[in-house]
Amino acid sequence: MNIQEYINSGIIEQYVLGDVSAQERQEVECMSHIYPEIQQELFSQQQVIERLAMAFQVEPPVDLRAKILGRLKEQNNSIETEAQIVEVIPDPIEDQVKVVEPRKDNIIKMSEAPPKSNFIKYMAAASVVFCIALAGLNLKNSSDYKEELNKMSVSNSGLEDQMHTMTQKMTIMQDPSFQKIAMPGIKEKSPESVATVYWNKKESIVYLNPNSLPKPQDGKQFQLWAIKDGVPMDMGMLPNNFDSNSFVKMTNIDNAQAFAITMEKEGGVPSPTMSEMYVMAAL
Repeated sequence: MNIQEYINSGIIEQYVLGDVSAQERQEVECMSHIYPEIQQELFSQQQVIERLAMAFQVEPPVDLRAKILGRLKEQNNSIETEAQIVEVIPDPIEDQVKVVEPRKDNIIKMSEAPPKSNFIKYMAAASVVFCIALAGLNLKNSSDYKEELNKMSVSNSGLEDQMHTMTQKMTIMQDPSFQKIAMPGIKEKSPESVATVYWNKKESIVYLNPNSLPKPQDGKQFQLWAIKDGVPMDMGMLPNNFDSNSFVKMTNIDNAQAFAITMEKEGGVPSPTMSEMYVMAAL
Protein backbone atom coordinates (compact mmCIF):
# COMPACT_ATOMS: atom_id res chain seq x y z
CA MET A 1 0.00 0.00 0.00
CA ASN A 2 1.21 3.50 -0.87
CA ILE A 3 0.70 5.34 2.43
CA GLN A 4 1.36 8.81 1.00
CA GLU A 5 -1.22 8.32 -1.74
CA TYR A 6 -3.76 7.25 0.88
CA ILE A 7 -3.04 10.40 2.91
CA ASN A 8 -3.21 12.59 -0.20
CA SER A 9 -6.57 11.11 -1.19
CA GLY A 10 -8.34 13.41 1.28
CA ILE A 11 -10.01 10.59 3.19
CA ILE A 12 -8.47 11.73 6.50
CA GLU A 13 -9.81 15.29 6.14
CA GLN A 14 -13.22 13.83 5.28
CA TYR A 15 -13.05 11.58 8.35
CA VAL A 16 -12.25 14.50 10.66
CA LEU A 17 -15.12 16.54 9.18
CA GLY A 18 -17.52 13.61 9.56
CA ASP A 19 -18.06 13.31 5.81
CA VAL A 20 -17.46 9.54 5.47
CA SER A 21 -19.55 6.40 5.42
CA ALA A 22 -19.48 3.88 8.27
CA GLN A 23 -17.23 1.61 6.21
CA GLU A 24 -14.80 4.45 5.41
CA ARG A 25 -14.72 5.48 9.08
CA GLN A 26 -13.82 1.93 10.11
CA GLU A 27 -11.14 1.82 7.39
CA VAL A 28 -9.48 5.07 8.55
CA GLU A 29 -9.47 3.95 12.17
CA CYS A 30 -7.99 0.59 11.20
CA MET A 31 -5.31 2.16 9.01
CA SER A 32 -4.35 4.63 11.73
CA HIS A 33 -3.59 1.73 14.08
CA ILE A 34 -1.47 -0.04 11.47
CA TYR A 35 0.49 2.85 9.96
CA PRO A 36 2.10 5.53 12.21
CA GLU A 37 2.18 8.02 9.30
CA ILE A 38 -1.61 7.83 8.92
CA GLN A 39 -2.08 8.10 12.70
CA GLN A 40 0.11 11.22 12.76
CA GLU A 41 -1.81 12.83 9.88
CA LEU A 42 -5.12 12.03 11.59
CA PHE A 43 -3.86 13.57 14.83
CA SER A 44 -2.67 16.67 12.94
CA GLN A 45 -6.05 17.19 11.27
CA GLN A 46 -7.90 16.69 14.55
CA GLN A 47 -5.67 19.28 16.21
CA VAL A 48 -6.65 21.84 13.56
CA ILE A 49 -10.35 21.33 14.33
CA GLU A 50 -9.74 21.41 18.10
CA ARG A 51 -7.73 24.64 17.86
CA LEU A 52 -10.53 26.22 15.86
CA ALA A 53 -13.11 25.16 18.43
CA MET A 54 -10.99 26.47 21.31
CA ALA A 55 -10.22 29.70 19.53
CA PHE A 56 -13.82 30.71 18.94
CA GLN A 57 -15.14 29.98 22.42
CA VAL A 58 -15.87 33.10 24.47
CA GLU A 59 -15.28 32.90 28.20
CA PRO A 60 -17.29 35.12 30.61
CA PRO A 61 -15.44 37.76 32.65
CA VAL A 62 -13.52 36.27 35.57
CA ASP A 63 -15.42 38.38 38.11
CA LEU A 64 -18.91 37.47 36.82
CA ARG A 65 -19.42 34.60 39.29
CA ALA A 66 -18.43 36.72 42.29
CA LYS A 67 -20.73 39.56 41.24
CA ILE A 68 -23.74 37.29 40.77
CA LEU A 69 -23.18 35.51 44.08
CA GLY A 70 -22.86 38.87 45.81
CA ARG A 71 -26.13 40.08 44.34
CA LEU A 72 -27.86 36.84 45.36
CA LYS A 73 -26.61 37.20 48.93
CA GLU A 74 -27.90 40.78 49.15
CA GLN A 75 -31.27 39.74 47.72
CA ASN A 76 -31.57 36.81 50.11
CA ASN A 77 -30.83 39.04 53.12
CA SER A 78 -33.49 41.53 52.06
CA ILE A 79 -36.08 38.78 51.57
CA GLU A 80 -35.41 37.36 55.04
CA THR A 81 -36.11 40.78 56.61
CA GLU A 82 -39.64 41.24 58.02
CA ALA A 83 -41.95 42.53 55.33
CA GLN A 84 -44.07 45.55 56.13
CA ILE A 85 -47.46 45.38 54.46
CA VAL A 86 -48.97 48.76 53.76
CA GLU A 87 -52.58 49.16 52.69
CA VAL A 88 -53.52 52.34 50.87
CA ILE A 89 -57.16 53.36 51.37
CA PRO A 90 -58.54 56.47 49.62
CA ASP A 91 -60.63 58.79 51.85
CA PRO A 92 -63.58 60.04 49.77
CA ILE A 93 -64.16 63.01 52.11
CA GLU A 94 -60.71 64.50 52.50
CA ASP A 95 -59.37 62.96 49.27
CA GLN A 96 -56.32 61.90 51.22
CA VAL A 97 -54.52 58.63 51.71
CA LYS A 98 -54.43 56.88 55.05
CA VAL A 99 -51.74 54.38 55.86
CA VAL A 100 -52.91 51.44 57.92
CA GLU A 101 -50.25 49.58 59.88
CA PRO A 102 -50.31 45.83 59.24
CA ARG A 103 -51.46 43.28 61.77
CA LYS A 104 -48.74 41.23 63.40
CA ASP A 105 -50.23 37.99 62.07
CA ASN A 106 -49.75 39.30 58.52
CA ILE A 107 -45.98 39.56 58.98
CA ILE A 108 -44.20 36.45 57.75
CA LYS A 109 -40.54 35.67 58.23
CA MET A 110 -38.73 33.61 55.61
CA SER A 111 -37.57 31.26 58.36
CA GLU A 112 -41.23 30.45 59.21
CA ALA A 113 -42.36 29.88 55.62
CA PRO A 114 -42.69 26.36 54.18
CA PRO A 115 -39.50 24.99 52.54
CA LYS A 116 -41.06 25.00 49.05
CA SER A 117 -41.96 28.70 49.36
CA ASN A 118 -38.36 29.50 50.33
CA PHE A 119 -37.03 27.67 47.31
CA ILE A 120 -39.42 29.38 44.88
CA LYS A 121 -38.64 32.86 46.22
CA TYR A 122 -34.93 32.17 46.18
CA MET A 123 -35.00 30.93 42.59
CA ALA A 124 -37.13 33.87 41.48
CA ALA A 125 -34.71 36.28 43.12
CA ALA A 126 -31.77 34.45 41.58
CA SER A 127 -33.28 34.69 38.10
CA VAL A 128 -33.96 38.39 38.41
CA VAL A 129 -30.54 39.20 39.82
CA PHE A 130 -28.82 37.05 37.22
CA CYS A 131 -30.58 38.89 34.38
CA ILE A 132 -29.83 42.26 35.93
CA ALA A 133 -26.20 41.32 36.48
CA LEU A 134 -25.77 40.16 32.90
CA ALA A 135 -27.44 43.25 31.52
CA GLY A 136 -25.27 45.49 33.68
CA LEU A 137 -22.12 43.67 32.73
CA ASN A 138 -23.01 43.79 29.05
CA LEU A 139 -23.41 47.57 29.23
CA LYS A 140 -20.43 48.17 31.48
CA ASN A 141 -18.02 45.80 29.77
CA SER A 142 -19.15 46.14 26.16
CA SER A 143 -16.00 48.04 25.28
CA ASP A 144 -13.88 45.38 27.01
CA TYR A 145 -15.66 42.65 25.09
CA LYS A 146 -15.11 44.48 21.81
CA GLU A 147 -11.43 44.85 22.61
CA GLU A 148 -11.12 41.15 23.49
CA LEU A 149 -13.02 40.12 20.38
CA ASN A 150 -10.73 42.28 18.26
CA LYS A 151 -7.69 40.63 19.84
CA MET A 152 -9.26 37.23 19.27
CA SER A 153 -9.99 38.09 15.66
CA VAL A 154 -6.35 38.93 15.06
CA SER A 155 -4.99 35.89 16.87
CA ASN A 156 -7.42 33.55 15.15
CA SER A 157 -6.79 34.78 11.63
CA GLY A 158 -4.30 31.96 11.09
CA LEU A 159 -6.84 29.36 12.22
CA GLU A 160 -9.48 30.86 9.98
CA ASP A 161 -7.05 30.58 7.08
CA GLN A 162 -6.50 26.93 7.94
CA MET A 163 -10.22 26.25 7.97
CA HIS A 164 -10.65 28.08 4.66
CA THR A 165 -7.79 26.07 3.13
CA MET A 166 -9.23 22.79 4.39
CA THR A 167 -12.70 23.60 3.03
CA GLN A 168 -11.28 24.68 -0.31
CA LYS A 169 -9.13 21.56 -0.50
CA MET A 170 -12.08 19.27 0.23
CA THR A 171 -14.24 21.02 -2.37
CA ILE A 172 -11.62 20.66 -5.11
CA MET A 173 -10.78 17.06 -4.17
CA GLN A 174 -14.43 16.12 -4.61
CA ASP A 175 -14.84 18.08 -7.85
CA PRO A 176 -14.65 15.65 -10.80
CA SER A 177 -13.57 18.46 -13.13
CA PHE A 178 -10.19 18.57 -11.33
CA GLN A 179 -7.55 16.04 -12.33
CA LYS A 180 -5.32 14.90 -9.48
CA ILE A 181 -1.66 14.62 -10.51
CA ALA A 182 0.65 13.14 -7.85
CA MET A 183 4.30 14.07 -8.43
CA PRO A 184 6.70 11.59 -6.77
CA GLY A 185 10.18 12.58 -5.65
CA ILE A 186 13.16 12.41 -8.00
CA LYS A 187 15.16 9.40 -6.85
CA GLU A 188 18.57 11.07 -7.13
CA LYS A 189 17.48 14.31 -5.46
CA SER A 190 14.65 13.78 -2.99
CA PRO A 191 13.02 10.33 -3.19
CA GLU A 192 10.86 10.92 -0.09
CA SER A 193 9.26 14.08 -1.51
CA VAL A 194 5.70 14.15 -2.84
CA ALA A 195 3.61 17.03 -4.17
CA THR A 196 0.20 17.07 -5.84
CA VAL A 197 -1.24 19.25 -8.60
CA TYR A 198 -5.02 19.62 -9.00
CA TRP A 199 -5.71 20.75 -12.55
CA ASN A 200 -9.02 21.79 -14.08
CA LYS A 201 -8.01 21.64 -17.72
CA LYS A 202 -11.32 23.00 -19.00
CA GLU A 203 -11.00 26.20 -16.96
CA SER A 204 -7.16 26.17 -16.90
CA ILE A 205 -7.11 26.31 -13.06
CA VAL A 206 -4.17 24.85 -11.13
CA TYR A 207 -3.73 24.28 -7.37
CA LEU A 208 -0.64 22.88 -5.66
CA ASN A 209 -0.51 20.82 -2.45
CA PRO A 210 3.16 20.49 -1.32
CA ASN A 211 2.47 17.35 0.75
CA SER A 212 5.94 16.22 1.91
CA LEU A 213 8.26 18.70 0.22
CA PRO A 214 11.17 19.66 2.51
CA LYS A 215 11.63 23.21 3.75
CA PRO A 216 13.74 25.17 1.23
CA GLN A 217 17.25 26.33 2.05
CA ASP A 218 17.88 29.94 3.05
CA GLY A 219 17.46 32.25 0.07
CA LYS A 220 15.73 29.49 -1.91
CA GLN A 221 12.14 28.85 -2.95
CA PHE A 222 10.21 26.10 -4.74
CA GLN A 223 8.95 26.91 -8.25
CA LEU A 224 6.29 24.97 -10.16
CA TRP A 225 6.71 24.25 -13.86
CA ALA A 226 4.40 22.90 -16.56
CA ILE A 227 5.90 21.31 -19.66
CA LYS A 228 3.82 22.52 -22.61
CA ASP A 229 4.80 21.37 -26.11
CA GLY A 230 8.24 20.54 -24.77
CA VAL A 231 8.81 24.00 -23.28
CA PRO A 232 8.88 24.60 -19.47
CA MET A 233 6.32 27.20 -18.42
CA ASP A 234 6.65 29.12 -15.14
CA MET A 235 3.61 28.31 -12.99
CA GLY A 236 4.54 30.43 -9.97
CA MET A 237 6.33 30.22 -6.63
CA LEU A 238 5.37 28.22 -3.54
CA PRO A 239 5.41 30.49 -0.45
CA ASN A 240 8.11 29.43 2.03
CA ASN A 241 5.65 29.25 4.94
CA PHE A 242 3.90 26.21 3.44
CA ASP A 243 3.11 22.99 5.29
CA SER A 244 1.70 19.62 4.26
CA ASN A 245 -1.87 20.98 4.31
CA SER A 246 -1.19 24.09 2.23
CA PHE A 247 -3.28 24.54 -0.91
CA VAL A 248 -1.86 27.20 -3.21
CA LYS A 249 -3.44 28.70 -6.33
CA MET A 250 -0.86 28.70 -9.14
CA THR A 251 -0.74 30.22 -12.63
CA ASN A 252 -3.46 29.05 -15.02
CA ILE A 253 -2.59 26.80 -17.94
CA ASP A 254 -4.81 25.16 -20.56
CA ASN A 255 -2.48 22.43 -21.79
CA ALA A 256 0.48 20.52 -20.37
CA GLN A 257 2.29 17.23 -20.79
CA ALA A 258 4.03 17.22 -17.41
CA PHE A 259 4.41 19.10 -14.12
CA ALA A 260 7.58 19.49 -12.03
CA ILE A 261 8.97 21.45 -9.07
CA THR A 262 12.51 22.78 -8.73
CA MET A 263 14.23 24.66 -5.92
CA GLU A 264 15.40 28.02 -7.23
CA LYS A 265 16.67 31.29 -5.82
CA GLU A 266 13.99 33.19 -3.92
CA GLY A 267 11.64 34.93 -6.31
CA GLY A 268 12.11 32.44 -9.14
CA VAL A 269 14.00 32.08 -12.40
CA PRO A 270 12.91 32.20 -16.07
CA SER A 271 13.95 28.59 -16.77
CA PRO A 272 14.26 25.55 -14.45
CA THR A 273 17.51 24.27 -12.95
CA MET A 274 17.26 20.60 -13.87
CA SER A 275 19.73 19.49 -11.19
CA GLU A 276 17.45 21.05 -8.55
CA MET A 277 14.30 19.19 -9.60
CA TYR A 278 12.57 17.61 -6.56
CA VAL A 279 9.35 16.10 -7.98
CA MET A 280 7.88 15.49 -11.43
CA ALA A 281 4.95 13.70 -13.11
CA ALA A 282 4.28 13.16 -16.80
CA LEU A 283 0.66 13.07 -18.01
